[in-house]
Amino acid sequence: MSSKTEWKVKETSRNIPGSKGRVPTIVARLGLILWGVCLAFLIGELAFWIFDAPATPDQIWTEPHSQLGYILNRSRRGINSLGIRERPVTRKQGEKRILVLGDSISFGNHSFPRLLERRFEIRTDPQSVTVEVFNAGIPGYTTYQEVTWYELFGHQIEPDLVLLQFCLNDTYLILSTVDKDGRLHATPDVWAHFAGVDPAWFRASRVVAFVIKGLTVVKANVALFFGTRYSFEAKVDFYRAWEDDAWVEIQNLLERLHNRVNHTGGKLAIVVFPYGQQLRPEYLDKDPDRVLMPQRKLREIANRLRIPLLDVFEIFRGRRDLLPDDIHPTAQGHALVAEEVYRFLQREALI
Repeated sequence: MSSKTEWKVKETSRNIPGSKGRVPTIVARLGLILWGVCLAFLIGELAFWIFDAPATPDQIWTEPHSQLGYILNRSRRGINSLGIRERPVTRKQGEKRILVLGDSISFGNHSFPRLLERRFEIRTDPQSVTVEVFNAGIPGYTTYQEVTWYELFGHQIEPDLVLLQFCLNDTYLILSTVDKDGRLHATPDVWAHFAGVDPAWFRASRVVAFVIKGLTVVKANVALFFGTRYSFEAKVDFYRAWEDDAWVEIQNLLERLHNRVNHTGGKLAIVVFPYGQQLRPEYLDKDPDRVLMPQRKLREIANRLRIPLLDVFEIFRGRRDLLPDDIHPTAQGHALVAEEVYRFLQREALI
């Protein structure tokens, strides 16, 4: 065989699919792709840690706490020694005290707890006693944090009445974490529970968490588009209120708080606020039992524990404009709630 013929045979063999000549090339390409993915992953992790750093002790309006996650920064002006935006605790002769436990709905100088105190101030009955309202609303807090805060700090106020303000995203242990700029974010465990994955992925890798969050949001929006889910079921912070298991822990927490308050001679009552998406007429027309399931669950628990409960849903029915972000009432909404709470306290002889 001539040398020219031998060369053709060798060249042909290299072009045969599956021949040994292509294997190194495929391996090299796969190696480059793998190396590129690893490099992109490392760059992504580095970018997250640089530009989205975790919260630090010098937060703007909070300070870390081992059991509560965070409390209001007690070194800031207007925050008292108990970690709430309130005046120092002093007792006047013959006065009654109401302590409001809550989250960002209660927080603020124009919220319903402040308006409730003013409502007591304008009473004309000369026999009425002074009523002080202490507002322990802390943005991002859940029922667990509110109950634990009361056990650690709130009992020192010695309230005659503890009024627990309940929002439908209060079913987590700890819902929010605070970043270095004072912004609230859902904790990794919350996202992991919502996405149905191992929480370790969210804690270990910012890139993996980012990808899973994105895919979860897309999946939820696709379900909404095809009408197979309600909008509240696609919200990472609210959907658990429509799951039965969430209410088992809520009952345990309410029983814990009820026993602690009763032990010191006080009373406990609950005010539950709606989530704005519950006010959508098409949802209420379609399946009101499903839409209002959280309020029903909470009322059942309150009845079992004999805790008076006020549901302010009817104040907002047909008035979604009073909940512009679906969570926090407007000034008018707070005024309406304060008046309704005042009548509720009188009707139930709670103060």
